[in-house]
Amino acid sequence: MAKSLMKDEWQPSERTVELLREKFPRADLEYYLDEMRDHFLANGKLMASWDATYRNWVRRAMSGMFGNPKLLPYHTEKMQEKRGDVIELATIHAARSRGIDTQGRSEAALNHLIWEHDQARRGVK
Repeated sequence: MAKSLMKDEWQPSERTVELLREKFPRADLEYYLDEMRDHFLANGKLMASWDATYRNWVRRAMSGMFGNPKLLPYHTEKMQEKRGDVIELATIHAARSRGIDTQGRSEAALNHLIWEHDQARRGVK
């Protein structure tokens, strides 16, 4: 595929927009389109696929690579979800490593059982 300059009127394909909306429902795609278009019009860089460039631009923006403050609520929410998942997995791992049955138990219940196990192991009553 031959490389080309971005045109003032360039728009991403409907499929690209659809894919990005599915992957990043909170993303302001128009904002990123304007930002990317201005960047490449100002720099005159040649690209092989402007749709691929746009998808990469949005992915980088949504990953926080550009440090965009508009994304802070999105990233904060995602980090809290990931933190919760990590804590839950760590709790399950800690319980299993102590021989505690994790089936059907809440994270709070597992934490209590881990605490009881550790207290008993230390001889604390």
